[in-house]
Amino acid sequence: MKKIYVTLSIFLIVILSSCSMQEKMNPEIFIERLISNSEITIKNEFFENEKYICYFSDKSNCNFIIRIDSDSGRNAKKICLACTETSKTENFKSMTETVIKTFAPNEKIDEILSSLFSEEWNYYNSQWYRYSSAVSEKGLYFSIESVKLSTQTDAEMTLKPNNFSP
Repeated sequence: MKKIYVTLSIFLIVILSSCSMQEKMNPEIFIERLISNSEITIKNEFFENEKYICYFSDKSNCNFIIRIDSDSGRNAKKICLACTETSKTENFKSMTETVIKTFAPNEKIDEILSSLFSEEWNYYNSQWYRYSSAVSEKGLYFSIESVKLSTQTDAEMTLKPNNFSP
């Protein structure tokens, strides 16, 4: 009887742990999930070093570009979305919502979107993600970055102590 309980416990642990959502994903998995969460058509895609770049359009033919920065393990750590069709702001907000749902499904999307698009440019930080947005007459921009995967050395690489010599 004891063996049955142990076996059943191990079985449940294995089954329940496999049902959780995968946190890390490579660019290909992200795009597959994005396609399944929305109606988009891929026009062109390519890799450039650790960056994946994809041109696509939504169901109303609004054109977008997405860039996914990866870490050394090919895990998506930052996703940038841009659109030059400024007359289609609602399409951009809808695609932004889909990107967040795909990359960070447990986030408070309504709170994030209302904070980001309340001004010309803005940012929002949650426990595990950093968000930023910009809206101008030339285009629309959004980014989401995983705090877990992005290192502090990314920011430190731009400013070195010896850059400020008198």
